[in-house]
Amino acid sequence: MARSISSSSGEGNATLDLIDALGSSLDIRIVLERAYPLLLELVPADYGALGISSSGRPEDYEWMVSQIPETFFAAYPDMAPHDFVRTSVASKLNVVLRDEDMIARPDLESNIMYRRAREVGAPLEQVMAVMLHVDERWQSGLSLYRERRRPFTERERASLQRITPALANAVRSCHLFSAAAEWGAALNALLAVQGASVVLLASPAAEVARTAEAARLIDAWFDPHERRAGALPEPLLQALSQAAEALGRCAPAQWSKSRADATLQVSFVPVTGMGRAKWMLVLKEIASAASVPPAWQARLTPREQEVVAAVVRGWDNRLIGSELGCTEATVKKHLQKIFDKLGVQSRTALVARAAEQRRP
Repeated sequence: MARSISSSSGEGNATLDLIDALGSSLDIRIVLERAYPLLLELVPADYGALGISSSGRPEDYEWMVSQIPETFFAAYPDMAPHDFVRTSVASKLNVVLRDEDMIARPDLESNIMYRRAREVGAPLEQVMAVMLHVDERWQSGLSLYRERRRPFTERERASLQRITPALANAVRSCHLFSAAAEWGAALNALLAVQGASVVLLASPAAEVARTAEAARLIDAWFDPHERRAGALPEPLLQALSQAAEALGRCAPAQWSKSRADATLQVSFVPVTGMGRAKWMLVLKEIASAASVPPAWQARLTPREQEVVAAVVRGWDNRLIGSELGCTEATVKKHLQKIFDKLGVQSRTALVARAAEQRRP
């Protein structure tokens, strides 16, 4: 009796440790690294595999495996129609099944997956598995394998069943976080390519994120004492407060600051559905035509003057195209026309000539 109590207590502690590990990270690979050894204390196995399909199609599964040669799953798209494990557990979501619940032994030994495992040196004589999620968008499931004829017991099945809700929640959370991170990275890359200047803020003024170009503009347009400790400059905070008070009564607020060669325009846009973000600040620097020497203004078109002003400010073709709403190829065409009209050969010569023209 004492041994039974001790065994039960040990299993309970192992279960609690496993549940803690499942909630320890939002990176699925880190979770598995921490949780899998603890799972093996409850359910001894030779191999394990967690499969996730972000498309919902079995042939698109990405496999995270332990001890199984990766070559086994390299050909999974071809084996998917013969995967008796997935077919069986998909019909009983969140219910742990043993191989004896899935397939007769003679059929198992003639199965293509079974034979493939033996070919790569990882015989799968026994299996226990559970489908964690299945819908048209994504699927996930866990399988444990033994390489010898030693069936999983009912007690081991019950142990895996007890932790299935925590396992499913962990995989779901990691999957959602990964999807959000991928979208965030893609959005950041898109904003960077476009040279966008955006700051995301949570109410009332806690900054969530800012793009590199927004950081550059803030550093260029505001004195250090206005942006202490990297915070949003005080003039923008005041403008944001006014925009919040006027929310719903008028069009999105704008704020601007001008100097001789350019104007900084900031639009305050309320946003929803972006987690903590409540406001988006869109910053745009507009070069002044006054930065183009007066002697050139009659010789250049308004668009060419904008290009010259941008070049003088040190902008590259990508940023110029982003600000003017045209392609880099179009910017290059404008520059060639400018070079021809002004008799210069390069951007460096253009900037130097502009500086000479502005000298008194």
